[in-house]
Amino acid sequence: MQMPHDLLSWLSVGSILLGGLWWVLKNTIVNSINGLRTDIASLKDELKISNSITDNHEIRLTKLETWKHDKWEVSFEVLLFCKLIVLGSCTLVSNYGIM
Repeated sequence: MQMPHDLLSWLSVGSILLGGLWWVLKNTIVNSINGLRTDIASLKDELKISNSITDNHEIRLTKLETWKHDKWEVSFEVLLFCKLIVLGSCTLVSNYGIM
């Protein structure tokens, strides 16, 4: 009769110790892991925002470079057109004596 009583007491002590160990692990390691998960999720969101800003920056730079290139092409064409007009008027002056 002594053995079942002794076994029951060890089981109750063991279950109390395991319950205490579970509570300590839950409040230390599990909460830390959950905190890390939320931090990683927020970092992923920030990274997505930064990535979209970077993509938009590249697109904006490409548009600005295209606009600058087109502007210089138009300026060059206008300059060439003005030069032709000036040369044409110089030709008129020299050919016909127009002042």
